[in-house]
This record gives sequence, structure tokens and C-alpha cells, in this order.
Amino acid sequence: MDTHPSMERDAAFTDVYIIPAMRRIHQALGRIVRAPGHRAKVLLHGKRYDQAAYKEQLAPEYQQATTITRDSDLVEWLQQS
Repeated sequence: MDTHPSMERDAAFTDVYIIPAMRRIHQALGRIVRAPGHRAKVLLHGKRYDQAAYKEQLAPEYQQATTITRDSDLVEWLQQS
């Protein structure tokens, strides 16, 4: 974060940590879903992915998120096609 001394702390954190991390997530998703018509269910595990700073970095096609807070939510999500 020292490389961005002119930025405020939150902006520097986004630039240095969040954007590169989310870029790697998109790369991984691109390796799973390789062609039109391919489908996958992806579970991003952790409270951080429910934060706006992380959600904003997701591609639009991945922003139809379901927040899973209970075991029953997970079972229901897994059963959806």
C-alpha cells in the first residue's frame, strides 16, 4: 500500500488487494466455464464477498448472488438448477 501514498486507505486497499484478488477469481471462473452453454455453480466462501468493495469487482454475470447464512440455504442453493 506504500506504492499509493496519495490515495486514501480504502482506495489503496482496493487497488492493492481487492482488485488483484478478484482478477484471480475471474481467471479461475474462466477456466471452469470455457464455452457458451457451459454452466457452473460457484461458491465464494467468506463474509468478505458480501461486502460492497468485493461485490463491485465481480463481473456482471456473477452478480446475481445468493447470500447463504444457514445450512438450509446451502441445500436449497445446491438443489437449484
